[in-house]
Amino acid sequence: MERPRLLTVIRSLALVQGFMAILVALIWFGIASFLSPDSAGITSPLIVMIAQAKGGLLVVLALMFLVFAVGARGLHAWVWWVGLLASVVSILYVVRLVVEGAPIVMGLFVVIIPLVIVWYLLSPMSREIFVR
Repeated sequence: MERPRLLTVIRSLALVQGFMAILVALIWFGIASFLSPDSAGITSPLIVMIAQAKGGLLVVLALMFLVFAVGARGLHAWVWWVGLLASVVSILYVVRLVVEGAPIVMGLFVVIIPLVIVWYLLSPMSREIFVR
């Protein structure tokens, strides 16, 4: 079966989203190491653990987007679920950030790629490709 061009675009967007999530995770890990009680001596270990947990969540999310992008190349049926789950979790993460006070414009910018991926995965053309 020939791979549709739109799927190639979606795979590229998933790669971009995965790399952006890795960069943000590295920022969270940097914050955790900066606030570490060993370096500053005034920070609660709980704050450091929360920053590390956020970084860890973003690494898992990034890996899911990367697995989706690589697996979609082979048109595997299981990739549909990975892409949908990664996109929905990413959308929920951004919604939580906006509710906590992050700028809405930033939230809209970050949520565009997962929304496009969800739209594609729920479209009939995607179901036709991935569901066998």
